[in-house]
Amino acid sequence: MEEKSLILLKWGNKEFNIASRHIDPKINTYFVDEPELSSEEHQIFLKLKGALKDKLTREDVTKDFRSAFSSILKHMRKTAKAKGIGGLTDYDEARIGYLLYRDLIGFDIIHSLMADPEIRFISCDGLGSPVYVYHENPKYRFLKTNLKFKSQQQLGSLIWRMLHLCKEKDSDKLKGILPDGSFLTTDNYFRFSIRKKMDAFGPEYLIQSNKISTNALAYILALINNKKSIMIVGPKLSGKSSFIKNITTLIPKEFRVVSIENEPNIVPRSVNWSARVSTVEQKGKKLKLLKQELHKKTDYLIVDEIGEDDAGFLIYLLNSQPAILSFTAGSPDSAIYKLSGHGFNIPKSALTKIDAIVSLNLKRQVEEIMEVLAYDRGTNEIDAQVVFQRNSKTGKLEQKSSRFVQSVR
Repeated sequence: MEEKSLILLKWGNKEFNIASRHIDPKINTYFVDEPELSSEEHQIFLKLKGALKDKLTREDVTKDFRSAFSSILKHMRKTAKAKGIGGLTDYDEARIGYLLYRDLIGFDIIHSLMADPEIRFISCDGLGSPVYVYHENPKYRFLKTNLKFKSQQQLGSLIWRMLHLCKEKDSDKLKGILPDGSFLTTDNYFRFSIRKKMDAFGPEYLIQSNKISTNALAYILALINNKKSIMIVGPKLSGKSSFIKNITTLIPKEFRVVSIENEPNIVPRSVNWSARVSTVEQKGKKLKLLKQELHKKTDYLIVDEIGEDDAGFLIYLLNSQPAILSFTAGSPDSAIYKLSGHGFNIPKSALTKIDAIVSLNLKRQVEEIMEVLAYDRGTNEIDAQVVFQRNSKTGKLEQKSSRFVQSVR
């Protein structure tokens, strides 16, 4: 079992491990370990919780964790004194204070999950259903937790609080962006999912880590702003999903976007985004999800990993809206060969709906960007030109001529 501390509280000269977790891979379960109160301590907790509920101000709620926790302790001590509650040690105060913070200001039973930097996705399908998480470690991925909401009031109150905290909400107030940048989706206070914002991603990260050049990134930005379709290709473990996650930060916030993934990697940037998950086991679900979403005007579709069973889906996709999608192939030419050959059998004329193909190498760098120009009926071939290519000697991406760039100048 892998164990990890999630929340440490410093109290005077002491440090208390308030919340931790351990993962049991044998039963595919993520266990949250939080303070356990005795029956006497629980009665004190309930008295303080009832008294503090109406005393906390909006300022208390919007403070950072340490400041908000200090406010909770200040209110707690004052209330405990007024109610004649005494004999609490520093450790008692820290444990009870954390639970008060968690339930009144924080994220209730999922607060520790929000504090775990290795958790990318949190979801709950309703009362009685366990909370599930998606772990960034590939040996875990989707895990059931030991957490369940005890009442509809508890679940609904948390969803209401999270929506109240969102700095941006959609018109139906069913999804929004939390203060830390995480993306919240709800369903009429009965279920929710949270895609947590990940550190170290975005265009700056791509440039600083030598994944792409400034000019090549500007080229991709121009493609996106002009609503062109882009396919990301590369061998397995070349970082296609991560690259898509990074370049989606270039999509204008006013665009309506639909993303369909096998795993929840992309963090939506605005409430105009509809994020769906279709697991590998759910064959045919991608096309169903896509048709459900396209009744609304959509500016961009994002599909992470086109598989062998997605031929019909891909044809439908290419004939509907501009898209960013990924496909496992060693190069742009290899991608065209595989998609038009046995298994997919997609006509090459249909593949010209893809405007540019970005190829990644095993160093997770952009190796080549190719522009798709036209289909030649006489030769049954696709005309294309390489607009960026990595120099094997210098390691730099070299820019070549681009018909698209000339057309938008």
